[in-house]
Amino acid sequence: MEAAEHVLRYLRDTWDETITYTRGLRRINQLWSWVDADWAGDTDTRQSYTGYILMMSGGPIFWKSRRQDNVSLLTSKAEFVTASQASQEVVYLRETLRDFGYIQTAATDIYEYNLACIAMSENPMRRKFSRHINIHRYFVRDSESWSKITLLNLSHFVHTQW
Repeated sequence: MEAAEHVLRYLRDTWDETITYTRGLRRINQLWSWVDADWAGDTDTRQSYTGYILMMSGGPIFWKSRRQDNVSLLTSKAEFVTASQASQEVVYLRETLRDFGYIQTAATDIYEYNLACIAMSENPMRRKFSRHINIHRYFVRDSESWSKITLLNLSHFVHTQW
């Protein structure tokens, strides 16, 4: 009963807060995403957290935040796992949007601030320090080569969008 009352109080206090989707934006009906990882954010297990949000027409259409399954030894690995998970969701949503008639003709931009993560997605060279993340790397790189996603530095977003 206490939880139900809490939900009702929340709904009463937030009735006027909304997510707004607008038509006048430059990216109308175009899917794009922000990704981030909190490296070793869980102080008990030292597992990282994954977080990403997929946007369309000025508002969020999907988001996720959860603890990663494995411990990441490097920040770049935690970020890359996050980028890989977001890429998988982007591929799925692109197909779903196509079924509803919103065909994504351009690659979906995924904004990431970790330059090592971006470099690993662009460079097919095997590196000793990143052998353990090959599966994620190949998925992100293949998604880029299929022109389904483009992994971009977050500072690019800040300079071009606002």
